[in-house]
Amino acid sequence: MSFLNKRIIIVLLLLCVPNVFAKEGMVRKYKYYYLDRIDGPYDENVSLEYPNIDYDDFIYTDYIESTEKPLDKPNREIEQINYYKYKRVKNIKYIKIKNYFNTINISNLSLTYNGENIDYSITSTSGYANRIESGGFLMIEFDDEIDQCLIKLKIESDSVGNDVNIITSDDACAQSIYRCAMSGSFEWKGTNATYYSYSSWVEDIYPFKLSSGRIVMSQGSFAKYKFRDKLYRTYREDKIYSPDYLESDLKPFVIRDDENFIDEKIAQMEDVSISDDKLEDNSISLPQNVYKDELKQEIINVPNTSIGFMHKVLDKVIPEKFIK
Repeated sequence: MSFLNKRIIIVLLLLCVPNVFAKEGMVRKYKYYYLDRIDGPYDENVSLEYPNIDYDDFIYTDYIESTEKPLDKPNREIEQINYYKYKRVKNIKYIKIKNYFNTINISNLSLTYNGENIDYSITSTSGYANRIESGGFLMIEFDDEIDQCLIKLKIESDSVGNDVNIITSDDACAQSIYRCAMSGSFEWKGTNATYYSYSSWVEDIYPFKLSSGRIVMSQGSFAKYKFRDKLYRTYREDKIYSPDYLESDLKPFVIRDDENFIDEKIAQMEDVSISDDKLEDNSISLPQNVYKDELKQEIINVPNTSIGFMHKVLDKVIPEKFIK
């Protein structure tokens, strides 16, 4: 073997570069995508357009009141409230004592409200607080409207009134009437009347307290309801695809669509073995090859295998001083 051929063998061994030929193969590439969330309305159920629910994102509807029990269903809050419905005797601003026969001389008059003294003023047709003339009246007035049922009036007189009306009223009209005869010691309570004027219907969560014989017209208790619904955020997820087919994921396209792919032809490398016999042959004619530089990760074209070129490669790889 000539010295030149030995140098060629040394170069090939040091470079450890196999001789390769291009061979055509196939590679499969896929479309990759990511999910883009599109929010829909708050709702009780999903829809075709927004088929997903976010249970961490919700709102409540405004309360709705109803006298009928609402339908019980998931995500509905129902609150029952018991109400009491009643009418009570109207508050009054004055008591009017009207006398139709015989003058009544009053020796003493006392009035209490809920067991305690109360301020009042008296006017009369006679001009005197202790006399009610025949056909005249005496008016007891209060500073504020008070509950008639809590009043107790006591009158002492030395004469007899055969036909007396006790009328109670607010500033608008007469509302309670009691007809009686008055003589000697006379006592009247606000709960004692032949006719009462009642307030409008009242609805309260607390029952009316009947103390001291207070009068009330009641319809008893009944239930009212209020309810609200819990609504969740609905949403959909749109697939945003990569523009090109990829061999592997590329952020943000990280989900592979296994049904959307293509097969591409690629050039593969094939090793070519060179026997020792061919290496010893000085007339070997190596084809123009392609080999891979492992350090640079790129393809290098070797243009020829002439003797002059091999000398250049050898001189570059193995300095002359190391070759014996």
